[in-house]
Amino acid sequence: MLFWTTTGAPGLLAMPIGGGAITILLAGSVGDYLAVDDVNVYVMEANDTAAGNDAGPPGLPLWNLTRIPKTGGRSTIVNESGAYVMAAATLGPTAYWLESEVPVGSGWNLPLAVRSGGLRSGPTSLVAQWMRSGNPPGEISVTSSTVFLMEAGDSQGQQQFFSLSTGPAGGFTSITGPTACDFLAGDTAAVYCSQTTGSNFRIASDGTATALGTAASSSYIVFDDTNAYWANMTTVGTIVKAPKAGGGSATVIARDTNPTAIAIDANSVYWSDQDGYIKSIPK
Repeated sequence: MLFWTTTGAPGLLAMPIGGGAITILLAGSVGDYLAVDDVNVYVMEANDTAAGNDAGPPGLPLWNLTRIPKTGGRSTIVNESGAYVMAAATLGPTAYWLESEVPVGSGWNLPLAVRSGGLRSGPTSLVAQWMRSGNPPGEISVTSSTVFLMEAGDSQGQQQFFSLSTGPAGGFTSITGPTACDFLAGDTAAVYCSQTTGSNFRIASDGTATALGTAASSSYIVFDDTNAYWANMTTVGTIVKAPKAGGGSATVIARDTNPTAIAIDANSVYWSDQDGYIKSIPK
């Protein structure tokens, strides 16, 4: 099955890879986060309990991390009830999310926390908490040892990380190399940083950044055991792949006008374009 989200209604949709009827799995406001496992689809869904609370920091999104069976059915939340989730990531069977620990309306001085929980079920756990003054982070990703955050609105585009074992008490460390990360995605050893210009990057758990290849308005980066893939979302757009370990050399595998999203499976790369078509090419 293919799954995708829309910027407006209807929300989360699905269809067979080989073509067929399109099914609406979740109607409503959803974010641009999307993950899939053998059982469920996971998206950021508008947090209705926070509706009407508009006195918080400008641009602070209010979401729940929601699971929906791939075959359709009732949705349930992964995070704890009443959370104000700002960003989410997955690593294996575990979800990690960044949240504010108080309802919006507290201005720019926010107590932030990273929590985790099983994607399919189970209790949630506190990973780290700290007080944030200024723009809250807008992206989170994790490796087996490190939490990476993208500081939303940071004029220098500086990314930060801290150790999973010591938390923020052990100190935040800034990453050199990327000028900004529009999106983050991670595996056990590294996170992958999408950029609007220059190069996309692989950032190891110790913060070492390695160029993946030239990017222009890059989409999310998706990856398998060997390569990383992304769409350059420009009028004369390209679908590219590059060695996952880095090296700065990306290979164009397809061209399309205004590609807007990307996904992979074991055999193919899939992308959508602004005309509403979903296309694929063998890896």
